[in-house]
Amino acid sequence: MDESLLVVGVIFVILGLAGIYIAYSGVSDTLDNGLQQFSGLLLALGIAMIPGGLLRGGLPQLSGPKIVAILAIMVILVSLVATTAALQIGPFKKVEEVGEVKETPFKVIVRIVPGSFNPQQEENYVPKQIRVIIGYNSTVIWINDDVPHTVTSEEDLFNSGLFGSGQNWTYTFSREGVYRYHCIPHPWMRGVVIAEENPELVASLRQQEAG
Repeated sequence: MDESLLVVGVIFVILGLAGIYIAYSGVSDTLDNGLQQFSGLLLALGIAMIPGGLLRGGLPQLSGPKIVAILAIMVILVSLVATTAALQIGPFKKVEEVGEVKETPFKVIVRIVPGSFNPQQEENYVPKQIRVIIGYNSTVIWINDDVPHTVTSEEDLFNSGLFGSGQNWTYTFSREGVYRYHCIPHPWMRGVVIAEENPELVASLRQQEAG
């Protein structure tokens, strides 16, 4: 076991989680985007380093206060993330946009593809940018084919909370605007929904459907 690598990995995980929680607590509004990305990178590096530290040179012997302390810290961190995700509090809290309307006749699908958790993979939300017409096809469905993710507005207008592989989350946009979003545990995952108002087009399309 490589204690140095293990300790550095644990420190990176702690710093990464702390940064993510601070970014979504409202304490650091001016640094949100940069803090999210940097914290996500630290978290990913820490998670990658911990197995290497544990397994390098053979399996660790669970003896000595250092190992016990490190394992205790990891259990506490995992419990913290799991609890806040399950209760949908802290960075995982759900926020619904005021004025959200019922689902539209047609829906747009965005897939979270396998491997999206990897910061080196460019494809995650597919497609990354969509354009919808309010009242016609402004209901968007995110289907997750990867590890648990979120769909979280950068303006705190909506938040799916954590949803896992095989699950989906639906949201209907009722106001014109550009809605940028990301995943809380994996902040390098980013997408955008462009919602447009076009009452004449919506009326025309509905007339065509009725005819």
